[in-house]
Amino acid sequence: MKRKDVVSWSTMIAGFAHCGMPDEAISVFRDMKQAEENPHMVTIINLLEACSVSAELSKSRWAHGIAIRGGLAGEVAVGTGIVDMYSKCGDIEASRKAFDQISKKNVVSWSAMVAAYGMNGLANEALALVDEMKLHGLKPNSVTSLSALSACSHGGLIQEGLSFFKSMVQDHGIEPELEHYSCIVDMLSRAGKLETAMDLINKMPENVKAGASAWGAILSGCRIHHGNRELGWKATRRILELEPLNSAGYLLASTMYGADGSWIEAAKMRLVAKRRGVKVIAGYSLVHVNNKAFKFIAGTQTQTQASEIDIVVNQLHG
Repeated sequence: MKRKDVVSWSTMIAGFAHCGMPDEAISVFRDMKQAEENPHMVTIINLLEACSVSAELSKSRWAHGIAIRGGLAGEVAVGTGIVDMYSKCGDIEASRKAFDQISKKNVVSWSAMVAAYGMNGLANEALALVDEMKLHGLKPNSVTSLSALSACSHGGLIQEGLSFFKSMVQDHGIEPELEHYSCIVDMLSRAGKLETAMDLINKMPENVKAGASAWGAILSGCRIHHGNRELGWKATRRILELEPLNSAGYLLASTMYGADGSWIEAAKMRLVAKRRGVKVIAGYSLVHVNNKAFKFIAGTQTQTQASEIDIVVNQLHG
């Protein structure tokens, strides 16, 4: 491209961010600055997304500083991006400060803060924020409700989640979508209430059919709480019918059988996945140390302190 303008620079930053390549996105932004092209609001939003993907606090603070110097941190779209970015880094206090600095909050910004609380294990705070939102004259929408339900699911607030689901329909006129039902199924399954979760699946409206996420929640519940292999097998069949090329279903089923001591069935699931050419995506954990994010992929020894980590893990297991 002979001449790059702010749109082309911003598009490249967004492209890398959307493809999970935050370092490349940040590098393009630096090149843009060296080319003396001034970023506009969309550019900053794309940069914030890239830092959100990286989940590194130092990079996020750097991007936040750029937004502040540009006088954009208080704008609702940029401020909402900052809220989301810090929540991905696990800095919920910074998320709340950024949220409080948004000059004119809308439903999207409130929803982002609700999601941030839920993502960081603060379910009660998420629900309290929904109440605060209503006091400011804003009604929760479908996205807000999903974030609140997800917070209840991960926080183990079963009764609160069911009550919110009921209020969502009766008080706010929000028609539950598949994602809302799936969230309730997940919440019940995590708590071991598998029969209640199945009852909800069976009673879903005709225009809403349980998808792989709902059946995945059932299967995960069977894995955690054991003892219901028949239901686990039913969930496995449904997942593989709905998403035959998604590795998650095979891995969940294999783990469930392994936890139950059924090693032959566990091996069969992995063999079926291999024969179907399913690409297995390794699970990983993200840990923040000294403002840096470290990704630990299952089964790898790539971390420089891998041996020390193994020693500590073995000590924790006694």
